[in-house]
Amino acid sequence: VFMDIVGDEKYLEIARQLATLERRSPHVSPERAVQNHKRLAAVASGESRQKLLINAAEECLKEASSILSTLASKANVVMKSRTNKAMIANAKAWLSLYPWISEQENQKYWESIRMTWIQQFLQVAKLEKNESDIKRWTDNYYSFLRADRLAGRLKFHESLNDNDPPLL
Repeated sequence: VFMDIVGDEKYLEIARQLATLERRSPHVSPERAVQNHKRLAAVASGESRQKLLINAAEECLKEASSILSTLASKANVVMKSRTNKAMIANAKAWLSLYPWISEQENQKYWESIRMTWIQQFLQVAKLEKNESDIKRWTDNYYSFLRADRLAGRLKFHESLNDNDPPLL
């Protein structure tokens, strides 16, 4: 009944504002913030949904980057302290949106920021000294670079026409 009175867009805007306020609270965990993004995107549709997904991706990357930059500045400090472990856990929580958001509709936008996500995961793996994750994200990084270069070459070859000189 409430949604019939105010309409979907108005409801969504109010929900978005409330979720934003909650995420800004110092007492909200990264896990809860990520859940807020998922919940909002689940009820949105069309252009509103796309904007919410983009905002979620950007906020999660920003928060994870901030944490990882702080940790990187402590490179000489042992990563086994409780504070550092908690910071790594928080960065991983922000990055936990990755598998969920990568399955969403806006593939063009997603492809434009995917490398940044991969770099963040690789940084977490290095801070944790997790050899299997370092290998996994390094492989992912180079696979993405190869695919990107191949796509660029294909676009170039498709742009050629019969009047162009042959390629050597």
